[in-house]
Amino acid sequence: MTKIAINLNKPLLDLDGAEIPNANIGKAVAAQLAGSNKGEALKFYDWAVAMHKGEDLSVDKSDFKKIYDFIKDSDVFTNILKAQAIQILDAAEKSAQ
Repeated sequence: MTKIAINLNKPLLDLDGAEIPNANIGKAVAAQLAGSNKGEALKFYDWAVAMHKGEDLSVDKSDFKKIYDFIKDSDVFTNILKAQAIQILDAAEKSAQ
C-alpha cells in the first residue's frame, strides 16, 4: 500500500510571497481538525496533534483524500490558505507516485 508523506509545517505567505507573521499552515489545519465536529474524531485528533507539532503524517490514499477534502471544502479557511495547503498536498501526492 502506497503511503503519502504530508508536512504542512510551512509559513503562510501573503500575495507578495512574504511570510505572514505567526501564520503556519499546519497549525491552522491542526486547529480546525481538532475543533471540527465532523469526521473521524480519533483520527482527526491524532492528525491535529502531529500537525501542531510540525511532524510528518504518513497516510494512505483514502486518508490523504480525507485531509485534502477537509481543507478544500472548509468554510473556515481563506482561499490563500487553501491554495497553499493544496499545493503542498499535490506535491506530496506527486512525489509518492
